[in-house]
Amino acid sequence: MSFNKKQKVLFTILGGSLCFLLIVGGYVIVDQAVTITYMRDGYNMIEDELAVIISIFNDTDRSKNKIEKRLKCYPAFEGMDFSGDTVQMYQHELIFSNGTLLKIDTID
Repeated sequence: MSFNKKQKVLFTILGGSLCFLLIVGGYVIVDQAVTITYMRDGYNMIEDELAVIISIFNDTDRSKNKIEKRLKCYPAFEGMDFSGDTVQMYQHELIFSNGTLLKIDTID
């Protein structure tokens, strides 16, 4: 069976289009997987941070020293700088006044 010139051109165009769609589709799937993974990691970090904040309220007298000891128990917060009146976490700031927790603010 022999193909004429139109059939060969049509086959080339359709084959190229199919390959292009497969490549773009594969890229979209991989991109979505990576995006979902990063979002999940970000949400997990925020959930862990909120759990630590809840434990600060439930288990300490809100003094800076006790909060510092409490946060240093968690590996994610070991390197935090407690020298100033504001301690920055991942998504929140702990603001101290006279050695006690004044408020917790969200970082935009």
